[in-house]
Amino acid sequence: MSLELPHKKDLTTNAKLPGQLTENFEAIEADDVRDDKNLADEVILRKKGDDDLSKRCFDLEESRVTYKKLKEVDSYWRDRLKRVALGTDEETIEIVLRKILVDEGIIKSDVNSPRSVTRTNSN
Repeated sequence: MSLELPHKKDLTTNAKLPGQLTENFEAIEADDVRDDKNLADEVILRKKGDDDLSKRCFDLEESRVTYKKLKEVDSYWRDRLKRVALGTDEETIEIVLRKILVDEGIIKSDVNSPRSVTRTNSN
């Protein structure tokens, strides 16, 4: 069996065949270059996306509260609440006492600093 070329009798087609093959290969190469560029662009975008995801994960890791820290804060506020309820929390007692003394006119409160006071001259 011999190979039959479809255009062996049509010389103009046969004369155009090498040019057509060259054009086809050039088109294939141009498409390959476009694909390579698109692939490179996609790699860059995915890398940027990976970097963004890594940053978000790092930020979440940095901002998360560990169970131990949460228990420490919970313990602090429970203890503070007990002291306030029992009337033994020094900071709260100082604030309340200062307010009473200011309200009674025994001391004057400094506007710039709520903790600094001056005595009034009362006999």
